[in-house]
Amino acid sequence: MSHLIPNTYQKPNLYTDQLMAFLTGEEWKVLDYAIRRIIGWGKKTDRISLSQFMNGNRVVGEDGRLVEHGTGLNRETVIKCCAQLVAFGVFIEVSQNDPRRNQGTEWALQLDHRQIRVDEIMARHQAAVAKNANRTRSARAKKSARSVTQTTNEAVCVTDQPRSVTQTDPRSVTQTHRNPDRNPDRNPDISAPDAVDEALERAYGKLLVMCGDDQGLTAGVWQLVESFSETTTLPKPSLDTKRGMTELERDWWPYLLKILQDAGDLQTARMVIDEAITALDSSERPLICAAPKSVAKTALAKLARTRRTASAPMQGNGVALASDVPLGM
Repeated sequence: MSHLIPNTYQKPNLYTDQLMAFLTGEEWKVLDYAIRRIIGWGKKTDRISLSQFMNGNRVVGEDGRLVEHGTGLNRETVIKCCAQLVAFGVFIEVSQNDPRRNQGTEWALQLDHRQIRVDEIMARHQAAVAKNANRTRSARAKKSARSVTQTTNEAVCVTDQPRSVTQTDPRSVTQTHRNPDRNPDRNPDISAPDAVDEALERAYGKLLVMCGDDQGLTAGVWQLVESFSETTTLPKPSLDTKRGMTELERDWWPYLLKILQDAGDLQTARMVIDEAITALDSSERPLICAAPKSVAKTALAKLARTRRTASAPMQGNGVALASDVPLGM
């Protein structure tokens, strides 16, 4: 009989089915180690120190070998992964480490799928994929450009008389590199860097700065731009024009960022934007939307009213005082 099968532990299907593909490898290691320590031991919470995440609990088995080795990650990476998993709602920090005992932070796993911000995890992943694809295209284009330049220079040097690059027989270049102007689809790697991709990368970088280098916020605002455009059928400002970038930086990003920050998560932000658009749009006076700023006031007011209602003082029968209930729109 196998010694492995009895020594197994359960893992929520959601973690593997919905999260594994979009978390980083380091985050998945940290999550899996926490699952082993918590669910694997039939616990609801467990104190796990940074050193345990890094190198295991250092317990030695009967054979004289370590029972476990942890994730093998360094301290800074573990701290970053734990913080990110908390931000995504996967980890719950029950209590902090007690310096007197130094047993580590007490962690719990989020088992309510509605509390896990899957949309934000996927949005961050999609943004990272797009950014890496842009870098790859740019690198290939630069490499191809260098190859063409080198071939051209060699063609110039083989003649006894100096000739300019424009005088060089173009056939000497196309012997090894197809002319991209003839049929760019047959040899896309030697084309010039895609202006749209470069513009996208620049725009994402600017948005990242506006969001204080917070990848989660940046990915969330990026997604809100898409959903706002789809909901209102309003074309997104062009990323490769000065006017388009000005509209994004002035009329789109700041307002969507404010809504996302006030809402607390991407799903709530999308919901309150949809509600604001519905409230402003009617058969008598259809909504004429020019940018998110035209509905942001209504959306932010709805969020503020919700917070005031939730925090309103209650009477003995559990009803909020009439004087404290905000007026309707």
